[in-house]
Amino acid sequence: MIRDTYPRRLQVLHTPGHSPGSLTFYWPEAKALFTGDVIFAASLGRTDFPQGSGEQLKASIRRLAELEVEYLFPGHMQMIRGRQAVKNNFRMVMDTYFVYL
Repeated sequence: MIRDTYPRRLQVLHTPGHSPGSLTFYWPEAKALFTGDVIFAASLGRTDFPQGSGEQLKASIRRLAELEVEYLFPGHMQMIRGRQAVKNNFRMVMDTYFVYL
């Protein structure tokens, strides 16, 4: 559970792919990840905009999948809660969509 006593220090991660300047915010004390348009529940961000890149998006998602996350807050769709549910979502997205990027 996210408690109000955690320090509020976010790590800012450059996660290009959807756009060249995409950022993700990681709150390590709460194990919370705010991904914007990089990854969603069972989906990922578009790369067909100017300067979007499938290869960069894949690299960004792989890097995020290595983090210890209990709460994934995407820019769209529902939050994903629970370490295993988050890991399963990353795996499903990589297995399903990476072949098309």
